[in-house]
Amino acid sequence: MRSSQPPLGGSPPAALPALLRATHLLGLAFGSAFGRLRESGATTARLFERAEESALLLRMTREAAAILAARWDKVPERHRPHYVPEQRFRILRIRSFLGLSQRETAEMFRVSGLRDRSKRVRRPHSPPSPRS
Repeated sequence: MRSSQPPLGGSPPAALPALLRATHLLGLAFGSAFGRLRESGATTARLFERAEESALLLRMTREAAAILAARWDKVPERHRPHYVPEQRFRILRIRSFLGLSQRETAEMFRVSGLRDRSKRVRRPHSPPSPRS
């Protein structure tokens, strides 16, 4: 008599054919993708060159940002120009995309602090207490 329980540490008998079918389909998908890549004329060397070029561009951009940041660090915070609304929106978009904290964003863009208006809680106006 067969047990309906899967063997210890194993998978149920019905899962094995499904797993084999899934790996076969995955292999076909990879083969098709590699075939299209080969037909497109993009060789591995060309793709590697693009990746290296992008990495170099990123390093140079970071270096330029560090030079500009060092220059802004010499200017006292109260004398730095304010960002216009469009720039503030772009800063918040970058912050969201990179998952930066408020402190990290303020350091990156050399501001004294960012106000997150959506999380600010308004206190209800209370009348002044009478003095006795």
